Amino acid sequence: MDKCNIIMYNCSIMDKLLSNLDINLQRAELSSLGAEWKSTYNCDSFARVYYISEGAAQIHHDGRNYLLRPGNLYLIPPYSDFSYKCPEHVDIYWLHLTVSVSNGRNLFSLFNWKYEVIPPDMENFVRMFKTIISLNKTKGVQAELELHGLLAGIIALFICADNSNGESTKCGMSRFLPVIDYIGEKLGVDLPVNKLAAMAGLNRVRFTTEFHRLFGMPPAAYIRMRRIGRAQDLLLNSGWKLDRIAAELGFCDSFHFSKTFSRMTGQAPTIYRARCHDNIP
Repeated sequence: MDKCNIIMYNCSIMDKLLSNLDINLQRAELSSLGAEWKSTYNCDSFARVYYISEGAAQIHHDGRNYLLRPGNLYLIPPYSDFSYKCPEHVDIYWLHLTVSVSNGRNLFSLFNWKYEVIPPDMENFVRMFKTIISLNKTKGVQAELELHGLLAGIIALFICADNSNGESTKCGMSRFLPVIDYIGEKLGVDLPVNKLAAMAGLNRVRFTTEFHRLFGMPPAAYIRMRRIGRAQDLLLNSGWKLDRIAAELGFCDSFHFSKTFSRMTGQAPTIYRARCHDNIP
């Protein structure tokens, strides 16, 4: 396939992916934090965006340490194993949000991202975040549309530009989109790797290798991650008891669900549910 056809093919994929862009803003706040802001392990189903107004802090994710600097924007995608600490003081505008595209696919799993960007106009971004915080507390179609546009603009800053081959999505991702959709629809049942490999038209070994390259983990780990992410949503947005959540997501009982949840998120489901409304960036 020549370069022109590659670009057209990838534009077609992107059009399909972005045909139903859904941005759900869960929290938008400005916090002034000190040494109490620290945690050694987090793994959530939502993305975080930080804009540092004053001071400094540190985060670790995607295998790298980042110093949070004034005037810079930072992205922590969902399901990131990350930690943070603030040695002294930091003023931070922060967003918790989920972004899905066609068929409910998690946008952050499909593209390559930058995790730190320097916006062109610091004062403008302070105004933007203040507007987002205000709009998030306002009801009405006009506020929703304006909020959606501002959030989409911020997210766009982090996506890596098309490379010389015209590829916007991760190379080889299109083959795996039906698999990702199927996993999302069948979180409560057994998902054998052989069946998933057949859906992608690959043998088990090749499928596992390519899957790991694209998603940073083996298929079984990805499935567990999706199940725990769905559990986090249910803990946050429903009043379901743990045994019902466990049954919904294919765990044999609430004990095994709680054990897996605690191992992957660093806290028990009951503690997560109690803390999920805390004012924590």
